[in-house]
Amino acid sequence: MAEFFRYLLLANTFLVILSLFFRLLLIREKWFQFNRIILMTGVMAALLVPIIQLDLLSRPDHALIVIPEVVASLQSFKPDIVLQEVQIYGTAPKVFPWLNLFWFSFIGGIGLMALLFTFKITKIKQLQRQNPMKWYQNLYISLLPAGWSTFSFLGTVYYPQPFTRDSEHTQFQLNHERIHIRQRHSWDILFIEVVKILFFYNPAVYTLKKQVELTHEFIVDDIIAKPNKKAYAENLLSAVFGVPELAMSHGFSKDSLLKRRFIMLQHESPRVYSSIKYFMVLPLLISFFGLSANTTVLAHDKVRDQQASEVEITTQEKDTKNTAVLIDLALPEPSFKKQGIEAFQLWVEHQIVYPDEAKKLGESGTVNAEFVVNRQGKVSDVEISHGVSESLDQEVIRVIKSSPDWAPAMQNGVPIARKLSIPIEFGIK
Repeated sequence: MAEFFRYLLLANTFLVILSLFFRLLLIREKWFQFNRIILMTGVMAALLVPIIQLDLLSRPDHALIVIPEVVASLQSFKPDIVLQEVQIYGTAPKVFPWLNLFWFSFIGGIGLMALLFTFKITKIKQLQRQNPMKWYQNLYISLLPAGWSTFSFLGTVYYPQPFTRDSEHTQFQLNHERIHIRQRHSWDILFIEVVKILFFYNPAVYTLKKQVELTHEFIVDDIIAKPNKKAYAENLLSAVFGVPELAMSHGFSKDSLLKRRFIMLQHESPRVYSSIKYFMVLPLLISFFGLSANTTVLAHDKVRDQQASEVEITTQEKDTKNTAVLIDLALPEPSFKKQGIEAFQLWVEHQIVYPDEAKKLGESGTVNAEFVVNRQGKVSDVEISHGVSESLDQEVIRVIKSSPDWAPAMQNGVPIARKLSIPIEFGIK
């Protein structure tokens, strides 16, 4: 649950940052194709980066998990493990009283937006079925009743009757929609519409959708208007207004966009220093990754600190008083062969070999080794914290490095790296 809220927070924050970045730096630049790429990849990054777990910034938990001691001797030896009665005292977790209301509003909002999205798609498909289709100049054209304005969606041009083939105005509009279709602008709109369903409550999504639509129109205007900007502007003014809001389409003329399109038609070509702004996209993307990775690590630390509690364990031993031992329940542990860390203790005991050199020299003692079980369950960073001799130390390193993969420790459903320590006693008996 915590990871889900973390994802929502990061994704929404990234969308807002992207919207502000584009509006402040790139909205007046005429590198329209670059603007389109930045908008679309930026939205994708906002959705995907919070999911990506980077090992570059991950670190093992600072608390050390100590595995029970392994005894290796010339005689067969297995330690007895005695489980005693344990009583754990704690408090029931607090339940957020508004959680059900949040889920109801969140899922209800997504459902409502999904219905609206389905209605828009259905309405366009109905227009295609209910009106005659024709193939003209390599375009599928659906002839709409009078009163509509020309628009295109997913490879089809919707044109109001009467359709006059020889009209210069008709050819102008068809050329406009042909570029939209060739550049597959409808897929951008569909993607943004899906994002709007998931983040319906975020105003940045609506701003980004408007910027994407404007960028599409700027791209087409820039291509067609090059020969004669004045004639193109006149065609925009003479176009019929009235594309319905429900149509997820590229209209030849939308009154809400015309003013900006006229401004960009007269705007100067981008200068060299304008390209510097586009290089700022790289640090923006790096900051997305850095913020996501750091919040992952910080979230793990915060949860651990908040959940860390002292639990009184009363063990009753023969002829002794009850003793209290404090442990930290907030330390998630990796699992070895689905049996816990104790299984690793027994595995090491069967794998360890008393080196012949150590036998001859009569070397004995306890070797303390530390290692990390990373987020992929791999054993890494094996080191000796307290050694005895070269041969004994190397034997311990050999065995630990040959360990099969573990199941990594999990914190709120996310794998984390943990550092473990194991003492191995070598004794000649």
